[in-house]
Amino acid sequence: MAGPIAKLRRHVIEELLAELDFIMVVVNPAHPGVELPAPLREGGAPVPLEIGRRMPLPIPDLRLDDEGIEATLSFARTPHLCRLPWSAIVQVSVGEEHLVWLCPDGLARPSSSAPREEASRPRLKLV
Repeated sequence: MAGPIAKLRRHVIEELLAELDFIMVVVNPAHPGVELPAPLREGGAPVPLEIGRRMPLPIPDLRLDDEGIEATLSFARTPHLCRLPWSAIVQVSVGEEHLVWLCPDGLARPSSSAPREEASRPRLKLV
């Protein structure tokens, strides 16, 4: 497993799936290790996926492990084995509530020419 943030993502999703019929996870399709149908990967836009253990159309092979989520999901009534690394999951939604993670991999790093104080100070940015 990648680290504490991946563990947190897994814990949150496991807890939600234990209590709810289904949740929506939003995945960065360009992230390494993501396996989705080609049309969803090509667009580059975040991909929302509904997963759950008690969905009307069951997902019998839904599995969460140290690497991420793996499940056979249906797209236009065609099954596709999907793999979603924890670090590729950028949002979890339950109804109108959303938990969003900003991925450090996608954030700009300060240049080495920046003053030391500027480089070490965390910054928030409204996106």
